[in-house]
Amino acid sequence: MRYSGVLTDVTFFNGFDDEELAMVGATARCVTHPAGSRLFQQGDPASGCWFIERGHVEIDEIGDPHPVETLGPGDMVGWSWLFPPYRRHFGAVTITAVSAVWLDTDRLLRFMDNEPQLGYRFTWRMCEVVLHRWKAERQHLIGWRVSSAMGR
Repeated sequence: MRYSGVLTDVTFFNGFDDEELAMVGATARCVTHPAGSRLFQQGDPASGCWFIERGHVEIDEIGDPHPVETLGPGDMVGWSWLFPPYRRHFGAVTITAVSAVWLDTDRLLRFMDNEPQLGYRFTWRMCEVVLHRWKAERQHLIGWRVSSAMGR
């Protein structure tokens, strides 16, 4: 089944042409996860990413009881597959039932290597996601420091 039509509703893919959507769609499948499912743990080998259609996922870190960020419909989960050392920088767990489009990133990387425009466009968008996560982590750390300083 081709999933390129599903991707047209995902903001991340705005501006991708039909050929690019077809390549990405060829790596996709629709998945569901019940609440409380661990998608991956910090430090795991990185493969695959999810575009959330319904539900919510918490991004977390080992040893920290507070989530770094909560993601929902339209958000992307899992960016570490694009950057060495290809290990998960954070963990992710569903906090509600989740429906998502999952991408086979091993296959996607081969498409990106063979189609530089797709690789450029996808990498550019992924950098925006990474920057957003970095800002969320920074805010998380600032909040943690304030709470710790106040004895909470």
